[in-house]
Amino acid sequence: AVMIDRLCNNEVIDSYKNTDLYIKENSELYRIIKNECSRLNTKYTIYISDDEICYLMNIFTMKGRKK
Repeated sequence: AVMIDRLCNNEVIDSYKNTDLYIKENSELYRIIKNECSRLNTKYTIYISDDEICYLMNIFTMKGRKK
């Protein structure tokens, strides 16, 4: 919800470091999330970038979280 609100208000997100590599290493998860985000893009007239998708992927892979 926060992401959608931010995008609707045209706020900028930080670039994800090594986006292409992260997508390549997690191509199946990327494909799934990208597909689901297309529905949000249409419904809210927004564009969810690959950087945003990578941050979403982190949630599902638990990457970047400290134990």
